Amino acid sequence: MSDAAVRQGKIHPIILMVDVGDLREGVFGREQLEEIAGQILGCPGVELVGLGTNVGCYGSILPSVENTQILVELRDFLNEKYGFHIKTLSGGSTCTLKLLEEGRLPAGINHLRVGEGLLYGEDTTGMRFLEGYHTDAFHFKAQVVELRRKPSVPIGEHGRDGKGDLPEYPDRGVHLRAICAAGKQDVAWAALTPTLPGVEMIGASSDHLIVDVEGCGGRVKVGGWLDFRCGYMAVLDATTSAYVDVREM
Repeated sequence: MSDAAVRQGKIHPIILMVDVGDLREGVFGREQLEEIAGQILGCPGVELVGLGTNVGCYGSILPSVENTQILVELRDFLNEKYGFHIKTLSGGSTCTLKLLEEGRLPAGINHLRVGEGLLYGEDTTGMRFLEGYHTDAFHFKAQVVELRRKPSVPIGEHGRDGKGDLPEYPDRGVHLRAICAAGKQDVAWAALTPTLPGVEMIGASSDHLIVDVEGCGGRVKVGGWLDFRCGYMAVLDATTSAYVDVREM
């Protein structure tokens, strides 16, 4: 990074990530921080302008006054000891909004990386929807390729499914089931919510999505399309899949 910046005659600003307990990316502890701070000082063409942290995404750790305050303390330490001029403190993502809303975000935190909350009004880590935001900005549509009445419990000796799991199948009797041309390779099916009343999610294999349409009153037809509202993981999978056509509606 330093070499590239020097070649182009630029100063590249850096926000250094600090791990405050979620155990994903970032330096962990003051010793690691000082080590990399010294390296940055010896690199022409780069400037340390901020510190950032991430929680919730791996270790399910929620943002708190205590773990967010760590950034403020480390900024003051680096500025005083090494002469940095750190101005940006990126205190997290959508899940940190709750601290902001409650007036508990430590003074000095002046940047948040909000994606999920702005795009569809949800805070997955905090298990809540955000007031005043639309939650239906992303929809997933899948075509119905089979429609048949079948038992709800698979028949025969049970092994593991294609993922290696041992799923349970509640006995609901014989129901009308639709198979859609989409599966786990395309979308996180458990993060889909059907928009047509009466449709219930059953499960999925790698390339098939299975839904119960017993309560739809005959409105589901082979060749037709079913619509689903997307949760966070569904958006992530669908927008990065080579098999899903992403369109602005």
